Amino acid sequence: MKLKSMQATFGRLDRKKLDLQPGLNVISGGNETGKTTWAEFLTAMLYGVDTRARGKGAELPVKTKYEPWNGSPMEGRIEVEWQGRSVVLERTSALTPLGTLRASDAATGLPVPELTAASCGEALTGVTEPVFQRSALLRQRGAAISSDPELEKRLSGLVTAGSEDYAYGEVADKLKKLQNALQYNQSGILPRLRSEIGEIDQTLDKAADLRKRQNNLLGEIRTRQAEEAELARINAALERRERARLRRAAADSRQRLSEAQSERETLAAACEKLPDAETLESLQAKVRQLEKTVQTAKMEDSMSPVEFPDEPERNPFRHYIHMTPDEIKTEDERFEASLRQVREAETMPKLWKLSLRSLAGMLLGLLPILCGCYFRDRLNELHPALFWVLFGLGCAVILGVTIWHFRTANRITRAKKAAFEILQKFGCESADQLHARAAELRREIDGYRAARADAEETAAGRKLRDDELREKTDVLLGELALRGAVCPTLEDAEAWIQDGLRSRQDLERATRTERQRAEQYSLLKEHEGEGEAEEELNEELNAYDPAMIRDRLSRSREAIIPLRSEADRLAGSLQQLGDPLRLEAEREEKQARLARLDQRYAAMQLARKELARADETLRERFAPLLCKKAGELFYRLTEGKYDRVTLDRAMRVTVHSTDSTTDRSLSYLSGGTVDQLYLALRLAICDLLLPDCPIILDDALVYFDDERLRVALEVLRELGRQRQILLFTCTDREKRMLDASR
Repeated sequence: MKLKSMQATFGRLDRKKLDLQPGLNVISGGNETGKTTWAEFLTAMLYGVDTRARGKGAELPVKTKYEPWNGSPMEGRIEVEWQGRSVVLERTSALTPLGTLRASDAATGLPVPELTAASCGEALTGVTEPVFQRSALLRQRGAAISSDPELEKRLSGLVTAGSEDYAYGEVADKLKKLQNALQYNQSGILPRLRSEIGEIDQTLDKAADLRKRQNNLLGEIRTRQAEEAELARINAALERRERARLRRAAADSRQRLSEAQSERETLAAACEKLPDAETLESLQAKVRQLEKTVQTAKMEDSMSPVEFPDEPERNPFRHYIHMTPDEIKTEDERFEASLRQVREAETMPKLWKLSLRSLAGMLLGLLPILCGCYFRDRLNELHPALFWVLFGLGCAVILGVTIWHFRTANRITRAKKAAFEILQKFGCESADQLHARAAELRREIDGYRAARADAEETAAGRKLRDDELREKTDVLLGELALRGAVCPTLEDAEAWIQDGLRSRQDLERATRTERQRAEQYSLLKEHEGEGEAEEELNEELNAYDPAMIRDRLSRSREAIIPLRSEADRLAGSLQQLGDPLRLEAEREEKQARLARLDQRYAAMQLARKELARADETLRERFAPLLCKKAGELFYRLTEGKYDRVTLDRAMRVTVHSTDSTTDRSLSYLSGGTVDQLYLALRLAICDLLLPDCPIILDDALVYFDDERLRVALEVLRELGRQRQILLFTCTDREKRMLDASR
């Protein structure tokens, strides 16, 4: 799990947001800026707020201490990366503070059902809140390792088969309590049982004396019981008739049992080729999950269909759409050349200015001719050829100016015409407007190309997703086909699985019915078989009225009341003492229980000894794992001064100095060194128990000197390559050291 951001309305935090990065995050701030509040907020978001917690002394419970200062209810939002996806956790306060949790996928907004308000923290971190508090959450002067049954189970699980059900302290305490419950000095179950057995022996002796006197009296009564015996014979006959009725009920019960067995066998034959109910439920879950995924994909396609942009038809750069980057570069160079041509055309002179320049040149060429004509006589005196030289020079200048004029005018006209065609193509009037228009048209083409690329990428992704869904569907339907199902679609597969589950449920119902009828038959089975002929039995009993027989039997007993009054008194005394058989049974039961408890007491003594020995063996196996890792970290944090760490059953720690031959307890160490030791132990526990859980350090390095702080930051930076670390600090030493070491 990696934290991406946190937003809280918690204590002094009023909708504050904290963005986090993978690796080591250093969050610095002065006192009372909310560093500890952020740490408590993260714990509350993961595990909720214990509303049953009460304050201890000056320490307030979380629900009271971090009640929002702005008067709003507690609420928060964190975004985490978990199992390859981004998940948003939002807690609000309805009936209890932060008691309502909503977990959803950040990309799709779909709920994450496996993350609930009760199980969210353990699902994300892999441990319960007590283990998280004693391992991944380090506070200033609160980093000591304390004994906790849950933490002890987790540490023991490192060297067992992964079980976390064992905690020596819990089991040893339970055994001791059970042993004390059996016998503690002269109190407990065993002394009480011995006393009860003595009381029962006294009661049995008194009952034997009373029974002897009662038997002597009953001998006198037997002679007067002839009539009662006859009535008893008739009553026995009536009982035989009742047994006949029970035989009929037993036969009927056997018939119903046979019918139930036939129904169960028929249903069992129908379900013979079907998978078991657990397999069918697993297949049903797969089918429903795949159907849900397909429906989600269809809904996504319908809600956000892939739309390809319309290709710009009137854009002069339209031919860029299907060009490669090299071809586009060549076309851009051509356009830049055209733009330069337009700019050059704009800088060329107007034709009337050119004409003025040409006229000035012709006048300049005409000047030598006029001078020659005006001074011809004098020139001839000097030399006859000077006139013709001046005349030829003027004609040459006029001819040159004329040629230059027409060539330049032709070049300007062609350039102006080409520039006009370029500007007309783009609907512009100047080079600057052409440059802006071209940039706008290129942005339109680039936007179209980007939109088309995005649409093609989205379409390709959805095609790949649809192909994967079809492949998963084919695999699942193939799995059903191997189990004998012919299901061309997921709907058919769902129907086939539902039919199979109904058949399995019918078979289970028929099995229960058969079991119930078998139990009913077992109660009546002893009455089944041959008995007295019901016809003869009925003829004998038809002459008697059962009520009359009971009345005569009652009057016969009343006739011997004077003789039995004493017997009744003795019977009353015996009844007060209790049933002798029951007392004997109770005595035997208590004797047997006493023997069992004596044996159990001895077994508990032996179990406590063996448990202590087994626990010591187990600790010898898991303690080196923790101590070795902690020792390596402590060696680095103290720059080689201490090279070994030892942890005993009560979580007491001793260390070994490289310049000493004996181990030292924590009382010999400075406060900063103790903090470094506990930091090493916490990091070792997190490495062994919480490989993917962030570590939160709340001013845990405040007592480190500069050199050991530098080493600690190097260790944390290295650990940050495998896990996320949040370091809250009230100074800026850590940031300065980290920046300086980069």
